[in-house]
Amino acid sequence: MECLAALLAEVKASQEAMQAGQKELKHDVETSQKEIRTVLALQRSQQQVKEDLKAEVKSSHLDIRTVLEEIQRVREEMEARLNTQADLVLLIKEVSTNLMCVDKAFQKMEERQKVFTSLHLPTRENVEQGFFFEKCLHKTHTGFERPVEANSLDEECEKKVLRGKRMVTAEVWGEK
Repeated sequence: MECLAALLAEVKASQEAMQAGQKELKHDVETSQKEIRTVLALQRSQQQVKEDLKAEVKSSHLDIRTVLEEIQRVREEMEARLNTQADLVLLIKEVSTNLMCVDKAFQKMEERQKVFTSLHLPTRENVEQGFFFEKCLHKTHTGFERPVEANSLDEECEKKVLRGKRMVTAEVWGEK
């Protein structure tokens, strides 16, 4: 009996040791499970942070891409406007140059028309300015039929003829 009691005591001690071991294991398991849960929660949290960061980066890239596209579009519009303005400036310069040339040509044409008209139409102004040649030419018959000596022309008429010839020659040769 003593054996049995010792055995029983031993079994009881063993059971208590096992229970204590089980409690310890249970505590270790619970601690491990808590640690695992904590690690999993941290991992989930980190994963969520990563996903949030990825989404933010993707959104930022899209925003940046949108901004860059808008900048490119505005730059192209500005370049087109600058090109248009440059073309307009060149066109204005060309038109201005053409207008100046036309104005000069018109002035020359008016001058020539005045000279031509003054040579063919007797007006008081033309006679006073000495542009009217017919009177002198008719009196002296100079020019085409026979040569006339310079002495045969009266002095005033001679001056008018010479002045008129110089003006006509200058006009023909483009001189002033």
